[in-house]
Amino acid sequence: MNIWHAYPDVNNYWWCIFKATEKIDSLDFITLFSNEDEDKLSEILPEKTVFYNKDKGRRGYRKLRPADIMKGDVTMLVNEKSKCLIENKYSELFRFFSIILEDLPNEKYYIIIPLVYLELSDYLDMENTEIKYLSDDKSKGIYKIRRYVFLEKTKGHHLFRLMYNNGKSRMFIDWYCDDEFKDFIEENNITGLKFTKIFEFKD
Repeated sequence: MNIWHAYPDVNNYWWCIFKATEKIDSLDFITLFSNEDEDKLSEILPEKTVFYNKDKGRRGYRKLRPADIMKGDVTMLVNEKSKCLIENKYSELFRFFSIILEDLPNEKYYIIIPLVYLELSDYLDMENTEIKYLSDDKSKGIYKIRRYVFLEKTKGHHLFRLMYNNGKSRMFIDWYCDDEFKDFIEENNITGLKFTKIFEFKD
């Protein structure tokens, strides 16, 4: 069994960002996902959360296209087709919030939020995991993991995010998954994610 890092393919697909409005600016929007309980997001998010294609003015932009799953600020966005597929198989792993893409106003997209967090120190072998801290104050949790060594109890978690210091130190937006989730994405031709193998359990 393998653990994979799943991240958006911004080289081949759009990258969308929140369009600031009079009611909420970009910083406020990011704050929703960094400081608030995600169970309360449905009460806080604007009725019409609008994103636009950040790559629109970029050189070579016409070669890019919208994906089924796209990067969006501190979130990821997913279209209707993929939402239905993911929700049908992994309903307990995600929440979805309806949004509007300015460049695709007639198509349904959603903010997709993974719900499972695993405490880094509980699921990684900290003696053999190689972590480069980017701050002298390790309590701030500003780090980059150079080598992952997962513990056996990680098995069975199909999609998760890692958190440090019980999530009090920073936002955690990276997705990690097992073979089952990766195969599900690829078998259903859901575009927009790239996978890098970061650990292999030697069964």
